[in-house]
Amino acid sequence: MMGHINNLVVEMVRDALGDDAVADLFAKAELESRIYQPEVVYPESEFQALFRGAQSVFGVGSDDAEEAFAAYFMKRSPEMFPAIFEQAGSARGLIERIPTIHRNFPASASQDAYRDKVAIIESTPERIVLEYDSPNQLCNTLRRVARICLDYFGEEGAVHETCCKKEGAEHCRVVIEFHGQKAGV
Repeated sequence: MMGHINNLVVEMVRDALGDDAVADLFAKAELESRIYQPEVVYPESEFQALFRGAQSVFGVGSDDAEEAFAAYFMKRSPEMFPAIFEQAGSARGLIERIPTIHRNFPASASQDAYRDKVAIIESTPERIVLEYDSPNQLCNTLRRVARICLDYFGEEGAVHETCCKKEGAEHCRVVIEFHGQKAGV
């Protein structure tokens, strides 16, 4: 997982609960406290430990943790990467960039540790279908991020999952439908 994402988990805990909770997060994750290099790929097991630690610190289950993380991710991302959101111009524009952003963000030193986790398998004017395959199994996060993208750009649409790795499928498949601008936007 990219260090940028690990840092967001840490920042989410710090913003909500303070520095003592961050120390607790690392203790519950059984990891040494650190700041992750944003462009470096870290072991998936380290992210998973952080995410489980965050669940424990907040006292929530995995679905609630994913919902909260997606909301935090989409709150912070436009602040951290305003040019990406500006250039995207729409939910479709941003969602179409997801595979490229994931592929191009890691530092060259980390490229051999990177593997594609999300791919566009269908793109029509009406919808985009993403195939997601990650040991982190954050399909709920991906769906929520897509829903927040629609809201961020003032668009109507729907997001649903047609198959899920958590339910035994080979991968997750997330469908994002585009229905146009919200009335009054």
